Amino acid sequence: MPAFDRLMTFDSTHQALRSEKLLKGAGIAADLIPIPRHLSAACGLALRLCSTEESLWLTLLAEGAVVYGAIVNYERE
Repeated sequence: MPAFDRLMTFDSTHQALRSEKLLKGAGIAADLIPIPRHLSAACGLALRLCSTEESLWLTLLAEGAVVYGAIVNYERE
């Protein structure tokens, strides 16, 4: 299991679900989770991602015209 250490926030549930589908379809580990309240309440979902693949998933999301809010560090439990 990869270490998830980045969170991507979204302004809409549609963009969150679209991102997850796009990344998982490309074989990238992505985990859709409820967003921690201290980050945002926009759509209620965030995507946990591994920073070692960050350049790849950023490229895929840009090519897919995905709109996201922010990418922040995620303190692993």
